[in-house]
Amino acid sequence: MELIYLKINKQLEDIKSLLIAIDKEDYTNKIIALGDSSIGQHVRHIIEIFYSLTNFHDSGEINYDKRDRDIRIETNPSFAIENLDFIIKNMIKADKDLVLIVEDCEKQDLVKTNYKRELHYNLEHTIHHMALIKVALSLMEINLTDDCFGLAYATIEYRKTQVK
Repeated sequence: MELIYLKINKQLEDIKSLLIAIDKEDYTNKIIALGDSSIGQHVRHIIEIFYSLTNFHDSGEINYDKRDRDIRIETNPSFAIENLDFIIKNMIKADKDLVLIVEDCEKQDLVKTNYKRELHYNLEHTIHHMALIKVALSLMEINLTDDCFGLAYATIEYRKTQVK
């Protein structure tokens, strides 16, 4: 399996492990310091960005702004886990050229890209939201056992060089 798939799989498995470990109230609790968002909303966002990429792979056009916002994902950790499992099982697709559609009000920009490039974007996007989830957990005084949760791979490698 290619490295990008291994990295994404690890992050999605880490999210699943977290969802198993926390209760539904913590999953849905809105955190004022994070713009009144919940862990569930961040997980939903991660899932739906992956769906935007994988579901429209065949059409060749990706639009991250036009996505479903399924409230069940943000309110039901078990349903979120089912969706994460689906992504893990279905994200491996042939690399191909894609067009990324970026919209702002009435304007539209078309960007040439490819599937693997967008997988890398999705990975970094996921890690970014995991970092926000980590902040939410900290504010709720919930400790993670994984110190690397929400850290970019480059940051992890850099920190290894700083340990003496």
